[in-house]
Amino acid sequence: MRNTTFGLFMIATFLNLGCGPNASTVTSKATQATVAAPAEPSEVELFDAKLTFEPPELIRFEVHYRFTKGRPTLNYMCNLSFPGTDNVGRKPLEAWELKETGIIKGGIELQSINPRVKDFEITMGEAEVPQSGYKTISNVLKGEVAFQEQPEYQESMFSTDNGALSFF
Repeated sequence: MRNTTFGLFMIATFLNLGCGPNASTVTSKATQATVAAPAEPSEVELFDAKLTFEPPELIRFEVHYRFTKGRPTLNYMCNLSFPGTDNVGRKPLEAWELKETGIIKGGIELQSINPRVKDFEITMGEAEVPQSGYKTISNVLKGEVAFQEQPEYQESMFSTDNGALSFF
């Protein structure tokens, strides 16, 4: 009984003293570590975009960007549209994926190849939380989609020998 009483006394003493910093210290440090959202929206310049159509339904893209106001600290969305078609593309980006200047690369599968995509428009949006929607923070970059030529099969690639087809 005496050992049990002593054990309970030790546990109560330990719990009363705690095993680390008090709760107010932990809370104040956690509050200090929270990164505040910027006071005003960032501004981004988009330039030198290259979009290439690759059959049958893929668009590869790369666009250069530069933060001209602020720096990447929130959530971002690179938006691609193709005027005259229903095709659109979106590439979500988090702050850690961006630098103050860089290149965004990606690919999108077209919903429909008719009508043929010819032109593109790219913008970038910013949001504290993606569910709240993105506010456009960039210029509208416009251009024409380049088309990758499909390789044509050449007669020299194939050989027939007694009606059998072989590849080399």
